[in-house]
Amino acid sequence: SEITIESGPHKWTGRSILSGYYSLNRVVDNFVAAVKKGRGSKLKISETELRKATVYLGCEAIKLGLADGPGGLQKAISKAAEMAGLVKYRVEELSIEREKAPSKPSGNTSALYEGNITLEMLMKLHPPPSFYYIYLPSKAAQSEALSIQHGTESSSAGGEGRVLIDLSHGNRVSWWMLDILISELIKRNVTVSFVSDWPVLDSKLNKASCLIVVSPTEVYSADEAERIRRFVDEGGLLLLFFDPAWEYIGQSGLSQGIIAPIDSLSSLFGITFAKGYLYNEEEYFGIYRNIYVKEFEDTPLTQNLNVLVFFTATHIRSMGKGIAWTSNTTRSSISERAGRYATIARVKRGNGTVIAFGDVTFLEEPHCYVEDNYKLIENIASIIAKTKPPKRPEIEKAEINEPILPPGTKKTYIERINGREGIVEWFKVNETEIKIERPNRTEYYFFTENGSLWRWKANSMECTYEDPLPPPPYPLTEGKKWIYKSKYILVENGRKYNGSISGKEAVEGFEIITAENDEEYLCAKIRFVTTDSLIINGRNMTTITDGYYWVSSDAGIVKEEATIRYYMNGSLVMRQERTLILLSIEKGRD
Repeated sequence: SEITIESGPHKWTGRSILSGYYSLNRVVDNFVAAVKKGRGSKLKISETELRKATVYLGCEAIKLGLADGPGGLQKAISKAAEMAGLVKYRVEELSIEREKAPSKPSGNTSALYEGNITLEMLMKLHPPPSFYYIYLPSKAAQSEALSIQHGTESSSAGGEGRVLIDLSHGNRVSWWMLDILISELIKRNVTVSFVSDWPVLDSKLNKASCLIVVSPTEVYSADEAERIRRFVDEGGLLLLFFDPAWEYIGQSGLSQGIIAPIDSLSSLFGITFAKGYLYNEEEYFGIYRNIYVKEFEDTPLTQNLNVLVFFTATHIRSMGKGIAWTSNTTRSSISERAGRYATIARVKRGNGTVIAFGDVTFLEEPHCYVEDNYKLIENIASIIAKTKPPKRPEIEKAEINEPILPPGTKKTYIERINGREGIVEWFKVNETEIKIERPNRTEYYFFTENGSLWRWKANSMECTYEDPLPPPPYPLTEGKKWIYKSKYILVENGRKYNGSISGKEAVEGFEIITAENDEEYLCAKIRFVTTDSLIINGRNMTTITDGYYWVSSDAGIVKEEATIRYYMNGSLVMRQERTLILLSIEKGRD
């Protein structure tokens, strides 16, 4: 602020971030010294053990010389009376009346300190003349930094290389956190984009050179992981960053199993991130959790590195693919075993590369300036800049004609909804009727002679459109767009409900899609958004579906990816991720 000016650069925080580690270490030193002085020759425990902050049972504490004997409140009172030379005495309990600070309010608050303490409260607790020092806690600053998010896409200026940063899986990352790496990428003429929508990310991978995944808190579906695997196989660079610190996990990550979200992707490449964090009680930066990494394999990433410092980092299992290790006196907080742990791993896959890091904090200021951390960031940026987008077959001036599928044609799809997999059977009964069988229901769709959908039925439901929904306007060429809308009547168990549907679709380009049977199809990639509103018992039920589908002249729809959001009276009540991929096709006879 330029309105409120503090007297010094550390007035708000009390100290610099890095010096805080050493301040804490001095506190521990003072505590250990006080224990050693107080217990003297009675102490039967080493200084190293004292520094571990272990909690002991009473009998253990006595054995180690940390306590003189068992006791309790009554024994303490008797001992105090004995030391005071009292024979007869009365015990008085002193209670100082103080106004309690109000409990922390729920929800968002503008307060910067615990308990929402006011100036009036401070004046009652410590009447003037008094000095009141109010500090902005680091937790508040950290949460604000993590909340800096971007929309569907936010980009830096740049050129040849293109980096995508995933925000579609609850990733605990922001521009604030990666600004140093981004600045180095911009120097190298590389474009950076934050993408929060998976279908958009999927599409943009076609022209990207690098994908960065940082601390996801939502599991990657099998289809999403497979899409990223194809990106790597084609020559893309995948960077995986994970940090076991709470700031990078949060409640959402905890509910998903902490490492499950990142491992749902990394395991596809033979990489897993370990539970817990690493620590070293013999050599460390400030405190035991800030570990040194001093052993490196000779690679472009580790070039000119002598010493790194990782902060509350984890180790990486990768079947011998580690390229940076701690000393063998480092321990895991889970196994408590000392060993040489890999904190960076690199795996070659197809034409591409995957690099995994067991820490995120080293990317941020001021931690990036410790030892050779900044050099590592420069090396990362240089590797990204040298990675070019994978070359794919050029598809020029393509067009997709209307699929000619004779009656009797049968298609089998694999459908995944929120990771649950099922088989969908598509069957063309005649020129105006399609039958679709799903695991839990059978659907029938009825079309006009020009291919417009006018009615469908499934189990106890039947829907009729006032204005039939038109088919795509074949032939499909890049940039072609169309819209539609209609009112409809839905009948369920004899009861009628009124609804409306609207949609817009556009051909974004053409891609070669590989079906589950390894057949390749030239497809038009169509972006679509539909809004379906239905009034049931006075409640507005709205479903918004957006995503892509790929249609070929040979097989019709080959693939579909969509996000479905269900709203009740404007409030989101459920979200589904749905994918569909062609497994096989048997064409009927003309």
